[in-house]
Amino acid sequence: MKTPNTQHTEQASMQHSHTTERNDPLTRLPLHAKPEKRLKHWQTGSAIGMLTSGTLLSVAGFCVPPLGEISESVLWFFGQCLLYAGSILGVGAYVNCKIREMGHRFNG
Repeated sequence: MKTPNTQHTEQASMQHSHTTERNDPLTRLPLHAKPEKRLKHWQTGSAIGMLTSGTLLSVAGFCVPPLGEISESVLWFFGQCLLYAGSILGVGAYVNCKIREMGHRFNG
């Protein structure tokens, strides 16, 4: 049989465990989050990282000799960064838009 003091302690520990959820240290999402949500977070982060690295490398290409000229390899890398980011961000947005359109058609 539980005493009132024991019940209060159990309720407090349950509330404490609920407020201190463990998060993934890299994504800062709760560990119990859906895998699709965590994957989307990683994809968006990697696309933004690629855009940032491509832009920084392109700007750095202007600063090294010969000044004002960008090497073909830097342009190729920047093109690959744009392609990667466009495929991650653009394809996902397109698919979500089409799914919403189909949902509106079926719902009336």
